[in-house]
Amino acid sequence: MNYTIRYGEDIAGEYRTFLPKVMELDRAVYEGAMAGELKNMVARYEKNPRTFVFLMDGDTLAGYINFFPVGETMWERITDPKEGSTLVVEPGEDDPQVQLEKIPDDDIGPDDIPVYEAGGHYRLFIISVVVARSYRETDHTAAVQLSDAWIGYMNRLQAEDISIDAIAAIAVSAGGRSFLRTRLFRIVRECHNESPDSCDGNDLVYLCDGLYLKKLLNNDYYHKTFHDDVYLMLPYADHTENPLIAALYREDGEGDREKMSLPMAYLEDQLNECMEYECRNDVAKELRRRYLGRFRFLHTLDDYLDEDDPEQGPVIVGEEDVEISILAHPETNMYCVMLYFEDCRYSTSQLLDQCSHGYLKIRSTDWKMVRGRDPETGRQAWCVPGRDGETLIPLTNGAFHYMNLEDYLFDRYGLISCGNGKGLTCMTSKPRPHSTDPSAKDEVEYKGERVAREMLNILSGETYLSVHQSFRIGCESLLKMAVKNLSVYDYYEAYMSEKVIAFVYTEGALEADGILSEEDLERR
Repeated sequence: MNYTIRYGEDIAGEYRTFLPKVMELDRAVYEGAMAGELKNMVARYEKNPRTFVFLMDGDTLAGYINFFPVGETMWERITDPKEGSTLVVEPGEDDPQVQLEKIPDDDIGPDDIPVYEAGGHYRLFIISVVVARSYRETDHTAAVQLSDAWIGYMNRLQAEDISIDAIAAIAVSAGGRSFLRTRLFRIVRECHNESPDSCDGNDLVYLCDGLYLKKLLNNDYYHKTFHDDVYLMLPYADHTENPLIAALYREDGEGDREKMSLPMAYLEDQLNECMEYECRNDVAKELRRRYLGRFRFLHTLDDYLDEDDPEQGPVIVGEEDVEISILAHPETNMYCVMLYFEDCRYSTSQLLDQCSHGYLKIRSTDWKMVRGRDPETGRQAWCVPGRDGETLIPLTNGAFHYMNLEDYLFDRYGLISCGNGKGLTCMTSKPRPHSTDPSAKDEVEYKGERVAREMLNILSGETYLSVHQSFRIGCESLLKMAVKNLSVYDYYEAYMSEKVIAFVYTEGALEADGILSEEDLERR
Protein backbone atom coordinates (compact mmCIF):
# COMPACT_ATOMS: atom_id res chain seq x y z
CA MET A 1 0.00 0.00 0.00
CA ASN A 2 1.23 3.50 -0.81
CA TYR A 3 1.34 5.54 2.38
CA THR A 4 2.45 9.10 2.87
CA ILE A 5 4.32 10.40 5.89
CA ARG A 6 3.60 13.55 7.86
CA TYR A 7 5.53 14.97 10.79
CA GLY A 8 4.55 16.91 13.87
CA GLU A 9 5.56 20.26 12.42
CA ASP A 10 3.44 19.54 9.31
CA ILE A 11 0.21 19.84 11.29
CA ALA A 12 1.11 23.09 13.05
CA GLY A 13 -1.79 24.95 11.44
CA GLU A 14 -4.34 22.23 12.13
CA TYR A 15 -3.16 20.48 15.27
CA ARG A 16 -6.32 21.32 17.25
CA THR A 17 -8.41 19.35 14.74
CA PHE A 18 -5.77 16.75 13.88
CA LEU A 19 -4.72 15.63 17.38
CA PRO A 20 -8.29 14.55 18.29
CA LYS A 21 -7.94 12.01 15.45
CA VAL A 22 -4.76 10.77 17.11
CA MET A 23 -6.54 10.46 20.44
CA GLU A 24 -9.40 8.61 18.76
CA LEU A 25 -6.92 6.09 17.37
CA ASP A 26 -5.31 5.86 20.82
CA ARG A 27 -8.59 4.96 22.47
CA ALA A 28 -9.27 2.30 19.86
CA VAL A 29 -5.98 0.59 20.70
CA TYR A 30 -5.25 1.27 24.37
CA GLU A 31 -7.57 0.38 27.20
CA GLY A 32 -9.00 2.85 29.69
CA ALA A 33 -6.57 5.31 31.21
CA MET A 34 -3.71 3.98 29.04
CA ALA A 35 -5.09 6.11 26.20
CA GLY A 36 -4.30 9.30 28.11
CA GLU A 37 -6.05 12.61 27.75
CA LEU A 38 -6.24 14.94 24.77
CA LYS A 39 -5.38 18.04 26.79
CA ASN A 40 -2.07 16.49 27.90
CA MET A 41 -1.17 15.53 24.33
CA VAL A 42 -1.98 19.05 23.12
CA ALA A 43 0.08 20.66 25.90
CA ARG A 44 3.12 18.55 25.04
CA TYR A 45 2.72 19.27 21.33
CA GLU A 46 2.50 23.01 21.89
CA LYS A 47 5.79 22.88 23.80
CA ASN A 48 7.60 20.83 21.11
CA PRO A 49 5.79 20.01 17.84
CA ARG A 50 8.63 17.88 16.51
CA THR A 51 7.40 14.88 18.43
CA PHE A 52 5.21 12.94 15.98
CA VAL A 53 5.57 10.83 12.85
CA PHE A 54 2.25 10.02 11.16
CA LEU A 55 1.44 7.25 8.66
CA MET A 56 -1.29 8.45 6.31
CA ASP A 57 -3.49 6.49 3.92
CA GLY A 58 -4.81 9.42 1.95
CA ASP A 59 -6.62 11.51 4.55
CA THR A 60 -6.91 8.58 6.96
CA LEU A 61 -4.54 8.29 9.90
CA ALA A 62 -3.22 4.72 9.71
CA GLY A 63 -0.70 4.98 12.53
CA TYR A 64 1.73 7.20 14.38
CA ILE A 65 4.70 7.33 16.75
CA ASN A 66 4.70 9.89 19.55
CA PHE A 67 8.09 10.63 21.11
CA PHE A 68 9.72 13.60 22.78
CA PRO A 69 12.90 14.62 24.58
CA VAL A 70 12.80 14.61 28.38
CA GLY A 71 14.98 16.31 30.94
CA GLU A 72 17.41 14.67 33.33
CA THR A 73 14.99 14.28 36.24
CA MET A 74 12.23 12.75 34.13
CA TRP A 75 14.71 10.45 32.37
CA GLU A 76 15.86 9.07 35.71
CA ARG A 77 12.28 8.55 36.85
CA ILE A 78 11.58 6.54 33.69
CA THR A 79 14.70 4.38 33.47
CA ASP A 80 16.16 4.12 36.98
CA PRO A 81 14.34 1.89 39.49
CA LYS A 82 15.86 3.86 42.36
CA GLU A 83 14.38 7.11 41.07
CA GLY A 84 11.03 5.94 39.70
CA SER A 85 7.89 7.02 41.48
CA THR A 86 6.51 4.36 43.79
CA LEU A 87 2.91 3.90 44.84
CA VAL A 88 2.81 2.33 48.29
CA VAL A 89 -0.24 0.13 48.73
CA GLU A 90 -2.04 0.05 52.06
CA PRO A 91 -0.71 -2.91 54.10
CA GLY A 92 -2.72 -6.06 53.57
CA GLU A 93 -3.10 -9.26 55.51
CA ASP A 94 -1.23 -11.37 52.96
CA ASP A 95 1.81 -9.15 52.45
CA PRO A 96 2.25 -5.88 54.35
CA GLN A 97 5.34 -4.93 52.33
CA VAL A 98 3.90 -4.94 48.81
CA GLN A 99 4.77 -1.85 46.78
CA LEU A 100 3.59 -1.07 43.27
CA GLU A 101 5.45 1.21 40.88
CA LYS A 102 4.12 3.75 38.43
CA ILE A 103 6.21 4.95 35.51
CA PRO A 104 5.57 8.51 34.25
CA ASP A 105 3.44 8.40 31.12
CA ASP A 106 0.58 10.73 30.21
CA ASP A 107 1.35 12.77 33.33
CA ILE A 108 4.54 14.02 31.67
CA GLY A 109 3.91 17.73 31.11
CA PRO A 110 5.36 20.48 28.94
CA ASP A 111 7.77 21.51 31.70
CA ASP A 112 9.43 18.10 31.42
CA ILE A 113 10.01 18.47 27.65
CA PRO A 114 12.85 20.61 26.27
CA VAL A 115 12.82 22.17 22.81
CA TYR A 116 15.49 20.99 20.38
CA GLU A 117 18.46 23.30 19.86
CA ALA A 118 21.39 22.81 17.52
CA GLY A 119 24.39 21.48 19.41
CA GLY A 120 22.22 19.95 22.12
CA HIS A 121 22.18 16.37 23.37
CA TYR A 122 18.82 14.73 24.02
CA ARG A 123 17.32 11.53 25.35
CA LEU A 124 13.93 10.60 23.92
CA PHE A 125 10.94 8.83 25.39
CA ILE A 126 8.51 6.99 23.11
CA ILE A 127 5.12 7.32 24.73
CA SER A 128 3.15 5.40 22.09
CA VAL A 129 3.45 3.47 18.83
CA VAL A 130 0.09 2.81 17.20
CA VAL A 131 -1.02 1.21 13.94
CA ALA A 132 -4.77 1.02 13.40
CA ARG A 133 -6.07 -2.51 13.81
CA SER A 134 -7.49 -2.65 10.27
CA TYR A 135 -4.03 -1.93 8.83
CA ARG A 136 -2.27 -4.38 11.15
CA GLU A 137 -4.60 -7.11 9.94
CA THR A 138 -4.36 -6.36 6.21
CA ASP A 139 -0.86 -4.94 5.67
CA HIS A 140 2.12 -6.21 7.66
CA THR A 141 4.33 -3.53 6.05
CA ALA A 142 2.47 -0.65 7.72
CA ALA A 143 4.48 -0.87 10.96
CA VAL A 144 7.72 -1.26 9.02
CA GLN A 145 7.04 1.83 6.89
CA LEU A 146 6.12 3.82 9.99
CA SER A 147 9.30 2.66 11.73
CA ASP A 148 11.48 3.48 8.72
CA ALA A 149 9.99 6.98 8.57
CA TRP A 150 10.63 7.50 12.27
CA ILE A 151 14.25 6.32 11.96
CA GLY A 152 14.67 8.67 9.00
CA TYR A 153 13.35 11.51 11.15
CA MET A 154 15.86 10.72 13.90
CA ASN A 155 18.63 10.94 11.31
CA ARG A 156 17.24 14.26 10.09
CA LEU A 157 17.50 15.63 13.64
CA GLN A 158 21.07 14.36 13.88
CA ALA A 159 21.89 16.08 10.59
CA GLU A 160 20.68 19.33 12.17
CA ASP A 161 23.28 18.85 14.96
CA ILE A 162 20.62 17.66 17.36
CA SER A 163 22.24 14.64 19.01
CA ILE A 164 20.08 11.70 20.06
CA ASP A 165 21.99 9.92 22.84
CA ALA A 166 19.41 7.38 23.98
CA ILE A 167 15.78 6.37 23.49
CA ALA A 168 13.53 4.84 26.14
CA ALA A 169 10.06 3.40 25.73
CA ILE A 170 7.42 1.65 27.77
CA ALA A 171 5.54 -1.35 26.40
CA VAL A 172 2.11 -2.38 27.65
CA SER A 173 1.12 -4.84 24.90
CA ALA A 174 2.54 -7.81 23.03
CA GLY A 175 2.65 -5.74 19.84
CA GLY A 176 4.59 -2.96 21.53
CA ARG A 177 7.08 -5.41 22.96
CA SER A 178 7.57 -7.01 19.56
CA PHE A 179 8.14 -3.60 17.94
CA LEU A 180 10.82 -2.69 20.48
CA ARG A 181 12.66 -6.00 20.79
CA THR A 182 13.10 -6.24 17.01
CA ARG A 183 14.63 -2.77 16.97
CA LEU A 184 17.50 -3.39 19.39
CA PHE A 185 15.77 -2.14 22.52
CA ARG A 186 16.51 -4.05 25.70
CA ILE A 187 14.48 -4.34 28.90
CA VAL A 188 15.93 -2.34 31.78
CA ARG A 189 13.04 -2.32 34.18
CA GLU A 190 9.86 -4.12 35.07
CA CYS A 191 7.22 -2.05 36.83
CA HIS A 192 5.11 -3.91 39.35
CA ASN A 193 1.97 -1.90 38.76
CA GLU A 194 -0.44 -4.78 39.14
CA SER A 195 -0.67 -7.89 41.30
CA PRO A 196 2.74 -8.74 42.77
CA ASP A 197 2.07 -12.42 42.10
CA SER A 198 2.15 -11.93 38.35
CA CYS A 199 4.25 -9.84 36.00
CA ASP A 200 2.29 -10.66 32.83
CA GLY A 201 0.37 -7.37 33.02
CA ASN A 202 3.24 -5.26 34.29
CA ASP A 203 4.78 -2.54 32.14
CA LEU A 204 8.27 -3.04 30.75
CA VAL A 205 10.72 -0.17 30.25
CA TYR A 206 13.00 -0.55 27.22
CA LEU A 207 16.19 1.31 26.35
CA CYS A 208 18.23 1.74 23.17
CA ASP A 209 21.61 3.48 23.38
CA GLY A 210 25.29 3.11 22.49
CA LEU A 211 26.05 0.58 19.76
CA TYR A 212 22.42 -0.50 19.65
CA LEU A 213 21.24 3.03 18.87
CA LYS A 214 23.92 3.43 16.22
CA LYS A 215 22.75 0.27 14.47
CA LEU A 216 19.11 1.33 14.77
CA LEU A 217 19.79 4.71 13.17
CA ASN A 218 21.61 2.89 10.37
CA ASN A 219 18.43 0.85 9.86
CA ASP A 220 20.52 -2.21 10.66
CA TYR A 221 18.16 -4.24 12.79
CA TYR A 222 17.01 -7.81 12.48
CA HIS A 223 13.88 -9.12 10.73
CA LYS A 224 13.24 -12.83 11.06
CA THR A 225 12.24 -14.12 7.63
CA PHE A 226 11.01 -17.56 8.68
CA HIS A 227 9.22 -19.35 11.50
CA ASP A 228 10.82 -22.20 13.37
CA ASP A 229 10.73 -24.46 16.38
CA VAL A 230 14.12 -24.71 18.08
CA TYR A 231 15.48 -27.59 20.14
CA LEU A 232 18.69 -27.49 22.16
CA MET A 233 20.22 -30.81 23.24
CA LEU A 234 22.68 -30.54 26.13
CA PRO A 235 24.81 -33.38 27.58
CA TYR A 236 24.99 -33.73 31.37
CA ALA A 237 26.38 -36.27 33.82
CA ASP A 238 26.60 -36.96 37.54
CA HIS A 239 28.35 -39.45 39.85
CA THR A 240 27.12 -42.56 41.59
CA GLU A 241 27.03 -40.86 45.01
CA ASN A 242 24.89 -37.93 43.88
CA PRO A 243 22.22 -37.61 46.59
CA LEU A 244 20.12 -35.10 44.65
CA ILE A 245 19.33 -37.22 41.62
CA ALA A 246 16.68 -39.07 43.59
CA ALA A 247 14.48 -35.99 43.18
CA LEU A 248 14.42 -36.67 39.42
CA TYR A 249 13.16 -40.23 39.89
CA ARG A 250 11.06 -39.73 43.00
CA GLU A 251 7.91 -39.31 40.96
CA ASP A 252 6.89 -41.81 38.33
CA GLY A 253 6.16 -39.07 35.80
CA GLU A 254 2.41 -39.28 36.08
CA GLY A 255 0.89 -35.84 36.01
CA ASP A 256 3.67 -34.44 33.83
CA ARG A 257 1.46 -34.53 30.77
CA GLU A 258 -1.05 -32.13 32.33
CA LYS A 259 1.74 -29.59 32.77
CA MET A 260 2.95 -29.77 29.17
CA SER A 261 1.78 -27.73 26.23
CA LEU A 262 -0.09 -29.74 23.59
CA PRO A 263 2.85 -29.73 21.14
CA MET A 264 5.24 -30.82 23.91
CA ALA A 265 2.97 -33.69 24.92
CA TYR A 266 2.70 -34.81 21.30
CA LEU A 267 6.48 -34.48 20.89
CA GLU A 268 7.12 -36.64 23.97
CA ASP A 269 4.76 -39.30 22.59
CA GLN A 270 6.51 -39.32 19.24
CA LEU A 271 9.97 -39.50 20.81
CA ASN A 272 8.93 -42.44 22.96
CA GLU A 273 7.34 -44.24 20.01
CA CYS A 274 10.43 -43.68 17.85
CA MET A 275 12.69 -44.92 20.64
CA GLU A 276 10.65 -48.10 21.00
CA TYR A 277 10.58 -48.66 17.24
CA GLU A 278 14.16 -47.70 16.31
CA CYS A 279 16.16 -48.73 19.39
CA ARG A 280 15.93 -52.42 20.20
CA ASN A 281 18.81 -52.92 22.60
CA ASP A 282 18.81 -53.09 26.39
CA VAL A 283 20.16 -49.56 26.76
CA ALA A 284 17.03 -48.10 25.18
CA LYS A 285 14.89 -49.99 27.66
CA GLU A 286 16.85 -48.42 30.51
CA LEU A 287 16.26 -44.85 29.37
CA ARG A 288 13.91 -42.72 31.46
CA ARG A 289 12.32 -39.46 30.37
CA ARG A 290 11.29 -36.73 32.80
CA TYR A 291 9.58 -33.38 32.21
CA LEU A 292 11.10 -30.57 34.30
CA GLY A 293 8.53 -27.93 33.46
CA ARG A 294 7.99 -24.67 31.65
CA PHE A 295 10.27 -21.71 32.32
CA ARG A 296 10.84 -18.21 31.02
CA PHE A 297 14.02 -18.00 28.95
CA LEU A 298 16.23 -14.94 28.58
CA HIS A 299 16.88 -13.81 25.01
CA THR A 300 19.77 -11.39 24.71
CA LEU A 301 22.28 -10.04 22.19
CA ASP A 302 25.94 -11.02 22.01
CA ASP A 303 26.87 -8.27 24.47
CA TYR A 304 26.99 -10.62 27.45
CA LEU A 305 27.42 -7.87 30.02
CA ASP A 306 27.12 -9.88 33.20
CA GLU A 307 29.60 -12.66 32.41
CA ASP A 308 32.41 -11.08 34.42
CA ASP A 309 30.39 -8.84 36.73
CA PRO A 310 27.39 -10.50 38.39
CA GLU A 311 26.16 -7.11 39.60
CA GLN A 312 25.84 -5.90 36.01
CA GLY A 313 22.40 -6.65 34.65
CA PRO A 314 22.03 -8.83 31.56
CA VAL A 315 20.98 -7.48 28.18
CA ILE A 316 17.33 -8.51 28.17
CA VAL A 317 15.91 -8.39 24.66
CA GLY A 318 12.92 -10.35 25.84
CA GLU A 319 11.60 -13.62 27.15
CA GLU A 320 9.58 -16.54 25.94
CA ASP A 321 8.50 -19.91 27.24
CA VAL A 322 10.88 -22.84 27.08
CA GLU A 323 9.89 -26.37 28.04
CA ILE A 324 12.64 -28.56 29.46
CA SER A 325 12.84 -32.33 29.70
CA ILE A 326 15.58 -34.85 30.51
CA LEU A 327 16.34 -38.20 28.94
CA ALA A 328 18.27 -40.12 31.59
CA HIS A 329 20.29 -43.32 31.56
CA PRO A 330 20.74 -44.04 35.28
CA GLU A 331 23.08 -47.01 34.74
CA THR A 332 25.76 -44.81 33.15
CA ASN A 333 24.88 -41.52 34.89
CA MET A 334 24.44 -39.81 31.53
CA TYR A 335 21.68 -37.36 30.66
CA CYS A 336 20.43 -35.40 27.66
CA VAL A 337 18.66 -32.19 28.58
CA MET A 338 16.31 -30.88 25.88
CA LEU A 339 15.08 -27.28 25.65
CA TYR A 340 12.07 -26.84 23.37
CA PHE A 341 11.12 -23.42 21.96
CA GLU A 342 7.82 -23.51 20.11
CA ASP A 343 7.62 -20.95 17.28
CA CYS A 344 10.70 -19.09 18.49
CA ARG A 345 10.04 -15.35 18.13
CA TYR A 346 13.68 -14.32 18.39
CA SER A 347 16.82 -14.69 16.31
CA THR A 348 17.65 -18.38 15.97
CA SER A 349 21.34 -17.71 15.33
CA GLN A 350 21.53 -15.59 18.50
CA LEU A 351 19.88 -18.36 20.52
CA LEU A 352 22.42 -20.84 19.15
CA ASP A 353 25.21 -18.37 19.98
CA GLN A 354 23.95 -18.28 23.57
CA CYS A 355 24.09 -22.07 23.58
CA SER A 356 27.70 -21.98 22.34
CA HIS A 357 28.59 -19.53 25.12
CA GLY A 358 26.73 -21.50 27.76
CA TYR A 359 24.65 -18.36 28.31
CA LEU A 360 21.35 -20.09 28.98
CA LYS A 361 19.37 -18.30 31.68
CA ILE A 362 15.93 -19.17 32.97
CA ARG A 363 13.45 -18.07 35.56
CA SER A 364 10.36 -19.78 36.86
CA THR A 365 6.93 -18.37 37.45
CA ASP A 366 7.55 -19.34 41.09
CA TRP A 367 10.17 -16.59 41.27
CA LYS A 368 7.79 -13.64 40.88
CA MET A 369 6.75 -12.94 44.45
CA VAL A 370 7.56 -9.39 45.51
CA ARG A 371 8.57 -9.10 49.15
CA GLY A 372 9.26 -5.39 49.47
CA ARG A 373 12.87 -4.28 49.93
CA ASP A 374 15.95 -6.18 50.98
CA PRO A 375 16.72 -4.93 54.50
CA GLU A 376 20.47 -4.71 53.87
CA THR A 377 20.54 -3.01 50.47
CA GLY A 378 17.16 -1.30 50.39
CA ARG A 379 16.68 -2.68 46.89
CA GLN A 380 13.52 -4.37 45.72
CA ALA A 381 13.80 -8.14 46.04
CA TRP A 382 12.11 -11.30 44.84
CA CYS A 383 11.63 -14.49 46.78
CA VAL A 384 13.30 -17.44 45.03
CA PRO A 385 12.58 -20.96 46.32
CA GLY A 386 15.65 -23.12 46.92
CA ARG A 387 16.76 -26.30 48.63
CA ASP A 388 17.31 -24.43 51.88
CA GLY A 389 14.01 -22.58 51.85
CA GLU A 390 13.12 -19.23 50.35
CA THR A 391 15.83 -16.68 49.67
CA LEU A 392 15.53 -12.96 48.97
CA ILE A 393 17.28 -12.17 45.70
CA PRO A 394 17.80 -8.42 45.05
CA LEU A 395 16.82 -7.33 41.57
CA THR A 396 19.68 -6.18 39.33
CA ASN A 397 18.95 -2.74 37.92
CA GLY A 398 15.25 -3.40 38.33
CA ALA A 399 15.43 -6.34 35.93
CA PHE A 400 14.28 -9.92 36.30
CA HIS A 401 16.23 -12.41 38.34
CA TYR A 402 17.62 -15.22 36.19
CA MET A 403 19.48 -18.38 37.04
CA ASN A 404 22.01 -20.10 34.82
CA LEU A 405 20.54 -23.35 33.55
CA GLU A 406 23.74 -25.15 34.61
CA ASP A 407 23.38 -23.79 38.15
CA TYR A 408 19.72 -24.73 38.31
CA LEU A 409 20.36 -28.33 37.20
CA PHE A 410 23.30 -28.65 39.59
CA ASP A 411 21.48 -27.17 42.58
CA ARG A 412 18.30 -29.13 41.97
CA TYR A 413 19.56 -32.49 40.70
CA GLY A 414 23.36 -32.46 41.09
CA LEU A 415 23.88 -32.60 37.31
CA ILE A 416 27.10 -31.33 35.69
CA SER A 417 27.48 -30.12 32.11
CA CYS A 418 29.88 -32.41 30.25
CA GLY A 419 30.08 -31.19 26.65
CA ASN A 420 28.91 -28.87 23.93
CA GLY A 421 25.22 -28.64 23.10
CA LYS A 422 23.63 -29.31 19.72
CA GLY A 423 20.83 -27.41 18.05
CA LEU A 424 17.94 -28.51 15.86
CA THR A 425 15.74 -25.97 14.12
CA CYS A 426 12.59 -26.91 12.18
CA MET A 427 12.01 -24.07 9.73
CA THR A 428 9.22 -23.01 7.41
CA SER A 429 11.82 -21.83 4.89
CA LYS A 430 15.49 -21.02 4.60
CA PRO A 431 16.47 -17.50 5.75
CA ARG A 432 16.19 -14.74 3.16
CA PRO A 433 18.63 -11.82 2.76
CA HIS A 434 17.81 -8.78 4.89
CA SER A 435 19.06 -6.18 2.44
CA THR A 436 18.75 -5.56 -1.29
CA ASP A 437 22.01 -3.58 -1.15
CA PRO A 438 24.80 -5.77 -2.64
CA SER A 439 27.36 -4.03 -0.42
CA ALA A 440 25.59 -5.43 2.64
CA LYS A 441 26.86 -8.89 1.70
CA ASP A 442 23.74 -10.55 3.11
CA GLU A 443 23.82 -13.19 0.38
CA VAL A 444 26.54 -15.29 -1.19
CA GLU A 445 26.64 -17.54 -4.25
CA TYR A 446 28.10 -21.04 -4.10
CA LYS A 447 28.10 -23.34 -7.14
CA GLY A 448 25.17 -21.54 -8.69
CA GLU A 449 23.05 -21.40 -5.53
CA ARG A 450 22.30 -18.25 -3.56
CA VAL A 451 22.55 -18.59 0.21
CA ALA A 452 21.58 -16.01 2.83
CA ARG A 453 24.51 -15.52 5.16
CA GLU A 454 22.18 -15.92 8.12
CA MET A 455 22.02 -19.61 7.19
CA LEU A 456 25.79 -19.84 7.63
CA ASN A 457 25.50 -18.26 11.06
CA ILE A 458 22.82 -20.74 12.07
CA LEU A 459 24.94 -23.71 11.01
CA SER A 460 28.00 -22.34 12.82
CA GLY A 461 26.10 -21.35 15.98
CA GLU A 462 27.24 -17.72 15.63
CA THR A 463 24.89 -14.77 15.94
CA TYR A 464 23.96 -13.05 12.69
CA LEU A 465 23.20 -9.67 14.24
CA SER A 466 26.31 -8.94 16.29
CA VAL A 467 26.80 -5.66 18.12
CA HIS A 468 30.57 -6.14 18.05
CA GLN A 469 31.49 -7.27 14.55
CA SER A 470 30.53 -6.14 11.07
CA PHE A 471 32.22 -8.93 9.11
CA ARG A 472 30.30 -11.93 7.79
CA ILE A 473 31.05 -15.64 7.86
CA GLY A 474 32.45 -16.90 4.56
CA CYS A 475 33.80 -20.38 5.31
CA GLU A 476 33.71 -22.70 2.29
CA SER A 477 32.93 -25.79 4.35
CA LEU A 478 29.89 -24.01 5.81
CA LEU A 479 28.84 -22.98 2.32
CA LYS A 480 28.93 -26.64 1.28
CA MET A 481 26.80 -27.55 4.28
CA ALA A 482 24.33 -24.76 3.51
CA VAL A 483 23.67 -25.99 -0.06
CA LYS A 484 24.01 -29.76 0.37
CA ASN A 485 20.54 -31.13 1.07
CA LEU A 486 20.84 -34.35 3.07
CA SER A 487 17.14 -35.13 3.24
CA VAL A 488 15.79 -38.64 2.72
CA TYR A 489 12.14 -37.82 2.04
CA ASP A 490 10.58 -35.25 -0.23
CA TYR A 491 8.70 -33.07 2.29
CA TYR A 492 11.77 -31.46 3.85
CA GLU A 493 15.36 -30.45 3.26
CA ALA A 494 18.12 -31.10 5.81
CA TYR A 495 21.34 -29.18 6.30
CA MET A 496 23.83 -30.30 8.93
CA SER A 497 26.95 -29.08 10.66
CA GLU A 498 28.74 -30.32 13.76
CA LYS A 499 26.64 -27.97 15.87
CA VAL A 500 23.27 -27.68 14.17
CA ILE A 501 20.72 -29.56 12.09
CA ALA A 502 18.49 -27.26 10.05
CA PHE A 503 15.31 -29.05 9.00
CA VAL A 504 13.45 -27.01 6.33
CA TYR A 505 9.97 -27.90 5.15
CA THR A 506 9.51 -27.86 1.40
CA GLU A 507 6.95 -25.47 -0.04
CA GLY A 508 3.41 -26.58 0.70
CA ALA A 509 4.45 -29.36 3.10
CA LEU A 510 2.89 -27.70 6.12
CA GLU A 511 -0.44 -27.41 4.28
CA ALA A 512 -0.43 -31.04 3.23
CA ASP A 513 -2.91 -33.62 4.52
CA GLY A 514 -1.73 -35.35 7.64
CA ILE A 515 -0.39 -32.29 9.47
CA LEU A 516 -1.91 -32.38 12.93
CA SER A 517 -4.28 -29.64 14.05
CA GLU A 518 -4.80 -28.55 17.65
CA GLU A 519 -7.86 -30.81 17.79
CA ASP A 520 -5.70 -33.71 16.63
CA LEU A 521 -3.19 -32.95 19.37
CA GLU A 522 -5.93 -32.89 22.01
CA ARG A 523 -7.32 -36.21 20.83
CA ARG A 524 -3.87 -37.77 21.10
